[in-house]
Amino acid sequence: MVDAFDPEQWYKPERDGELHSYLERRVGLGLSPFPLFRGYEWFEILRRDGYLVSGNVIRLMRDMGMDEHFVVTPDYKLRGMKAGGHDGMAGIYEASVILNKDAPAWEFQGI
Repeated sequence: MVDAFDPEQWYKPERDGELHSYLERRVGLGLSPFPLFRGYEWFEILRRDGYLVSGNVIRLMRDMGMDEHFVVTPDYKLRGMKAGGHDGMAGIYEASVILNKDAPAWEFQGI
């Protein structure tokens, strides 16, 4: 099992190659966890390149069993959602606030 809290598991272009290939490997093999990222910049890159769309789910890895789920809105904000007992914060937030430089790693689902 991959440890999402280990920085060596987060996407790094110099190690993992181009983003498209990384996503293809992760999704194509059905690996768990889903592709892992850290920081807002990757949200913007994934959005810009068409991988991240309205309805995708962002899972913020707060702590073992204490993760939070958010759904991407049509205007690319994050809305807290209920997901199997792991709720996101109620409300709608700018992605840059939730995925700031101090936030933990995150994965996105529904590629």
